[in-house]
Amino acid sequence: MARTTNRREFIHATGLAATSLIANAQPLAAAPEPQTRPAAKTMGARLRELLQKREVFQNIAVYDVITGRIVELMGFPSLYLGSTASGEHKGMPDWDLTSISEQIEYFGNIAQNVGIPAIADIDEGGSGLSLYRATKNFERAGLGGIHIVDGLAKMGQMTGLVSKGTMVDRIHAAVDARSDLVVTARCQGGAAASKESKDQAIERGIAYAQAGADALWFTGLQFEDLAKAADAVKVPLMAQIFVDTPVSKPKESRVTVAVYASFLQNIAQSAAYDALVELKNTGMLTKSAKGQRLGGTIPADVRTKLLQSTDLTSRGKKYDSGS
Repeated sequence: MARTTNRREFIHATGLAATSLIANAQPLAAAPEPQTRPAAKTMGARLRELLQKREVFQNIAVYDVITGRIVELMGFPSLYLGSTASGEHKGMPDWDLTSISEQIEYFGNIAQNVGIPAIADIDEGGSGLSLYRATKNFERAGLGGIHIVDGLAKMGQMTGLVSKGTMVDRIHAAVDARSDLVVTARCQGGAAASKESKDQAIERGIAYAQAGADALWFTGLQFEDLAKAADAVKVPLMAQIFVDTPVSKPKESRVTVAVYASFLQNIAQSAAYDALVELKNTGMLTKSAKGQRLGGTIPADVRTKLLQSTDLTSRGKKYDSGS
């Protein structure tokens, strides 16, 4: 007669079997270490890399996301977002009439929808404390760099310069506020309205570089003066390129950032104007549809009407009569 296994014997036997199974089982493979991907470079870091190479690169001004993407698709490495485009986006001339919040919204929309770094021209940028706050917001908006100027202007006309100390304080504020954002500055000394010499302009540039500006733009200096400026300030230079500027000129002049300002928006606006002139005169768009141009630029009186400059000038004189 078979012996009945009691409960204690059953548990003991089961434990032995389990122990045997564990001993004979293959060891479990260790869980793979999680692979961490390197953090994507910020637009500021990417722009800084371009500057550090000290090789000329083209900085193309655009006025909306589509023109920005065209520039990117064509292989150009960076964008320039000008204050002229910011003003015209609101239907106004470039008279420092747009607010910082409007600039952040406008420039940020373009910067966030392209894959190359953009530098935004924010004019004077306000007081040091205002600029500190604005710099943080421009960086959050996806900009690669900002550009601040030392010129004083009234209704589009330069009237002088802020003091060197004021501009240095502004640069300090922007540098203190940024993480990776590139801070660039425009020195307008040397221009006739500045009442300063070219040597004084370079002295300003040295102070701006020492304050932390990553690149400088001397609007009062000619290409022939820039090699001397580059030696003095020790930071990369920016310069405006004109329609007839040879591509070799920036390199010869020790320029790193070749800025093509306003060309695309001017070409697009004048093309639209030409097309409507043709439609008005002929009832068709035959020539315009084929890319043929009539005049090439919008007449000055028409541009004045488009930007309501006459009305704004009158209002400016009314409200600023005591200044």
